[in-house]
Amino acid sequence: LRNQFGANAQNLTRYDNYLNTLDALVSQRKWEEALALAKTTVELYKNSFRAKFYLANIYFTLGDAKNAEPLYLELLGQQPSNVTLLTNLALLYENKARVTESKDLWRRVLEIEPSNPLALQRK
Repeated sequence: LRNQFGANAQNLTRYDNYLNTLDALVSQRKWEEALALAKTTVELYKNSFRAKFYLANIYFTLGDAKNAEPLYLELLGQQPSNVTLLTNLALLYENKARVTESKDLWRRVLEIEPSNPLALQRK
C-alpha cells in the first residue's frame, strides 16, 4: 500500500475509511450512495484494485453492464485467476446472453476451483 498511496499515514487511513464506508453502504444496499463513494474512491486512488472492484460490482448490481464490463476486464488483466472476478464477469455475460463468453469464463473458474458449485451448474 505504501507504494500505491505513499508513506503518508493519513492518506492510508483515509483510504481505509473509504473502503470501510463502501463496505457498510453495500451491506445496507444503499446503492446510489455506494456508487458515488466508489467513484470518488477510484478517482482518488486510481491504482486501487479493491476500489475498482467495488465500483464494478456496484455497476453490475445496478444493471449497468456497460460500465461494469470494462472495469472487470481491466481487473482481470491484473488478477486473471481471481475466481470472484471471473464469476461476476461470467454472470454479466449470462445476463447479456453472451453464452460463449460466459461458458469460457465458467470453464476458467473450474480450472482454478474444480468444485465451484456455481460454475459446475453452468459449465
